[in-house]
Amino acid sequence: MQQVLADKNHKILKVEFPAGSQMPEHHATSDAFIILVKGRANIVFKDGEHELKSGDSFLIPERKKHHLSIKEDFMAYVVMGPDAAIEGLPAGIAGN
Repeated sequence: MQQVLADKNHKILKVEFPAGSQMPEHHATSDAFIILVKGRANIVFKDGEHELKSGDSFLIPERKKHHLSIKEDFMAYVVMGPDAAIEGLPAGIAGN
């Protein structure tokens, strides 16, 4: 996960994972808008699951815990609040 832009209103992260990867359960401290550039993944919440495909966009509400199951090589951008953090991920994944 790599921050590619930050200004006073937004932060944009680039997220890449190979097929077969899992992104452990986590949440963001602001709403997070994900734009999937390539690949396919399932985003799993306690109350349901949604498939993401290339070209999809999806709003993840603030503090809503979820995990990702990567089905095809995955690259997405995540737009968040400028001071938002992603909580619950190991340091190597979170980019810390």
